[in-house]
Amino acid sequence: MIFGLPKMVVNTSRLNVTATVGAGNLTLSWPADHTGWRLLTQTNRLTRGLGTNRTTVANSSSTNTVTFPLPATQAACFMS
Repeated sequence: MIFGLPKMVVNTSRLNVTATVGAGNLTLSWPADHTGWRLLTQTNRLTRGLGTNRTTVANSSSTNTVTFPLPATQAACFMS
């Protein structure tokens, strides 16, 4: 017999990401059936705006909640 890994089923419909702020943290969450999606981030100066230098948030494809500390010195951070 040959056994394979179970297939992961990921919802492909659009969704809203929920953002909450508390205790100096930003928490982003999305529906559990969308686990497997990647959260992308980009940090630029406000004068530069959005660009193409996005990176994947570590381990974001294995969860549906990510928490970030909110540093007072960071001018802008974009999530998509």
